[in-house]
Amino acid sequence: MASDRSRQFIRDDSVYISSSASSGRSVHAAKHVEAKSQIMYVAQPLMVALETAKLPTNCYFCLKSPQELLPDVNGQVPTLKKCTGCQVARFCNKRCQKSAWAQYHRLECKVYGRLFPNILPSNVRAIIRLLMQNEAGLLPVGELDELLSLESHWDKLQGAGGERWENLLLITQAIKSYSGSDLAVQRILRVLCILTINTFTLTNPFFESLGLALHPRTSMFNHSCAPNAYVRFDVSQSESSGASNYQSISVHALRPLDKDEEITLSYVDGKNSFEARQQELKERYFFTCACTRCMSEQNATVLPPETTENAKTMENHVTQLMSKIQQLPVVDSELLHEIRTAMAAFAELGCWPLYHYPWFQLRHGLTEGLINSGKWSEALLQSAIITRYIHPVLYEQGHHPIRLTEMWTLWNVCCSCLESGYEPVDQARDNKSFQMLNIFRCVVLDDLNKALTNGIRVNGAIEHIVDVSQRRASIEDRTWGEYRRNKTLARKTVWAWLESQIKAQLKNEGVPRTLIEQHSDNNKGSHKACDAKSSNSVAQRFFENAGAQRVNTDAHIFSRLKIQHSGIHITVVPEWNSNLKAYAATGNASIESAQSDSNYWPDSLKWTLFMPPLKRLDGGNGVVAEEAFFESYLYKWQNMTFLVYLVDGRDGTEAWPQTRNQYILGDKSAVETLIATVGRWQASLHDEVWVFEGYWYKDSQLYESVMKSRWEDVILDEGMKKDLVELVDRFFSSREQYHRLRVPWKRGVIFYGPPGNGKTLSIKATMRTLYKRIPSIPTLYVKLLLNQFSIESVFTMARREAPCYLVFEDLDSLVTDELRSFFLNAVDGVSENEGVFMIGSTNHIDRLDPGIAKRPSRFDRKFLFPNPNFDERVQYCQYWQKKLSDNKDVEFPDAICPAAAKLTDGFSFAYIQEAFVTALLSIARDPDGGERMDTNEVDDLQDAWDMIDLVDGQMIKTSKEKGLDDYVLWRNLKHQIELLRKEIDDDDDSRD
Repeated sequence: MASDRSRQFIRDDSVYISSSASSGRSVHAAKHVEAKSQIMYVAQPLMVALETAKLPTNCYFCLKSPQELLPDVNGQVPTLKKCTGCQVARFCNKRCQKSAWAQYHRLECKVYGRLFPNILPSNVRAIIRLLMQNEAGLLPVGELDELLSLESHWDKLQGAGGERWENLLLITQAIKSYSGSDLAVQRILRVLCILTINTFTLTNPFFESLGLALHPRTSMFNHSCAPNAYVRFDVSQSESSGASNYQSISVHALRPLDKDEEITLSYVDGKNSFEARQQELKERYFFTCACTRCMSEQNATVLPPETTENAKTMENHVTQLMSKIQQLPVVDSELLHEIRTAMAAFAELGCWPLYHYPWFQLRHGLTEGLINSGKWSEALLQSAIITRYIHPVLYEQGHHPIRLTEMWTLWNVCCSCLESGYEPVDQARDNKSFQMLNIFRCVVLDDLNKALTNGIRVNGAIEHIVDVSQRRASIEDRTWGEYRRNKTLARKTVWAWLESQIKAQLKNEGVPRTLIEQHSDNNKGSHKACDAKSSNSVAQRFFENAGAQRVNTDAHIFSRLKIQHSGIHITVVPEWNSNLKAYAATGNASIESAQSDSNYWPDSLKWTLFMPPLKRLDGGNGVVAEEAFFESYLYKWQNMTFLVYLVDGRDGTEAWPQTRNQYILGDKSAVETLIATVGRWQASLHDEVWVFEGYWYKDSQLYESVMKSRWEDVILDEGMKKDLVELVDRFFSSREQYHRLRVPWKRGVIFYGPPGNGKTLSIKATMRTLYKRIPSIPTLYVKLLLNQFSIESVFTMARREAPCYLVFEDLDSLVTDELRSFFLNAVDGVSENEGVFMIGSTNHIDRLDPGIAKRPSRFDRKFLFPNPNFDERVQYCQYWQKKLSDNKDVEFPDAICPAAAKLTDGFSFAYIQEAFVTALLSIARDPDGGERMDTNEVDDLQDAWDMIDLVDGQMIKTSKEKGLDDYVLWRNLKHQIELLRKEIDDDDDSRD
């Protein structure tokens, strides 16, 4: 939290100061803050300096120009008078002169006087004043130390070197000399670096630059090109003399702020392009911005590649034109023609909205030029276009000070039009136009008054003029009275009238009709001040659409994105096709949360779910995960960053169809490259098997099982095993041979026989062999066919993945009577099924349709997996003996293998396995055999003990050898075989 001392600058403890390694000190909301609320107020900045160009035109203390000052009681506008001591400072009245003298000017006046007519730069004057005040004891205790705690970027400035650093060193020496400060040169240099990095541009209420200002508290706000607060320099009263000035600093919320939300300001002009903003931030502040706005604009391409160079040339031309406009007091007809020509060139592109940089700067420059030239009628339309179409997008909040300032400009232009005799552009003067303009003046005046009465102060001069104008209008102007009696109709009528003229003006400029209509539809009612709830954010559009009867969510979201991120290419990608988050989860990309575009609406909609462990035997407590239905994030991949919106846009109340789309903002070619990469990754297998159960999914657990299956563990007739291995290997290695012989490159094989004899194990062993090939051959494992669409999906996938191994598990149950004809037609696709090796398994070949089982062109070979013969059963028992060879608790002599094989005649491998597993489980429950033994059995056991005699130093076994029944494993195994034999006999009897 902020210290007690800092709270004198904070209203109602509404903010606190935090620190982090990544962003340094930052300011956060200590509680919920409403839009328009004053967050911080500083009555007197620590450092203030009027810029050199304003010294002849503005008061040195109150910073106002004569045009901003109210007339005195005699109706006279004050004029500025020079300080006789230094000839540098000018004051508008004695009160300002006395206030400045008492606070600081008596300390610096002689220094400026000695140097005159040379005038020190504003930053040098600011530091000299600060140091002199410190030496004179006029600074509050600790103020200088608090200033020195700010970031200076000393090391970066020094490391950059060059002319900038050399100038800082020279300026430091000059400050040391002129100020007479006892501070060390290094500390003065640090103050200068701090001033270079942390100052605000001091402005008047019209946002015209006046100079610089700095206070340690206000310098702790971090930057964002999409800020949630703004700085204003208000009129404040001097406690000693009562003189007012623009030196007080206040920070206000642009929108509602959540508790603990960081409060950000914009260090640069937000109207500038992404490149211009980043360049200014990097050169002056040594960082680049990564806010949502910058990330969405970083890879934006609004022009075809072939016109990019021309666009850059046009932007450079715009910069030159703006420079000319600022330098000339009156824009001549030639320069106005240049501006209109450049605007027509931008309009011809047809892809930039009116508020896009640098089109907006051109229009703003044109408006200023028209006003300076006294061309009021055209200036009115240009100002109305800015107010109606541009500012509501650039400054979404209706109470934004720049919007109010432009409204004030519009009202002044409107008044000038009426005074000079309004003549509509390209139209003859008529009474209706004059009457509409009169009503429009009332509308703008009423909007300004509403803003001011709602606590949105612009400055005292504007407030006074608006108040006087409104009072005068209510007494003298009959139009004002008519407007007040029927505001709603009057506003609707006058905006319709002005809208038609705006459209005509834009059409004359060459703006495409579709672009004009888009702006008209998107900005209806934008002349009204909007609050946070009515802001047209993407979140608002999602939640409003989700709470209503949906028609097409995709269209709603896309249209809003086109408005909110105009000029940036939007690519819509279904999540099922290329899942960006799944790709990032592998480490190939990274995701960062994006700054919310609205504080009223939630920035995401997610379910929080508990996910139990996949296997309880593997341990673990499960995890808590989230499923997103709406969110935005920054997606970083290969040094590129994209702004992505994920929207679950299922339309209607049913669960299906499910439409989860990803809206990717960024360069079109870069996005397409990303999608191609993610798509290829998603379509590939990563230690997985494609499995179909009504839909395709990737099964990693099946893959793990397959990787444990080896041909060495498959007990089959050696000739049959060799045939199987060679058949599959030869097929996938013989594509050219098939083509040379003009034989379709496809095969079909059926594994049939009693259950439990190695069909599935052989399939898995084959799968493992194919995955080990280079390149590997994928397997498509079909477990369920529901309908005709399922069959089409299976064979479409097989043709796409070919060459592949297509497995139909339990073919007789998969292909029902209803699906038989569809299945056969799909199998018969000769050319389409090239490279597909089909394998079907069945326990009941007699149940298969003859068209499947007996037609060679479909399934060419059939392999019988019968119950194992004696030798195979011995091998299988030996397989178990090998598995138990490391178990010291179970004795497994060689004699058990043939004995068990003899008893299991007619058993399948599965039944033999069951006998071993059950016997071992019985031993695990009772290691001693699980039966009570009588006295005779104990005597027999005692007789069986091995007795050892020593003969000539050798051990001789004198007891009889162990029989099979002496082994616990054999006794349990034999018992289980007898139970299973009875079960088999019962099954045979029931079938008979």
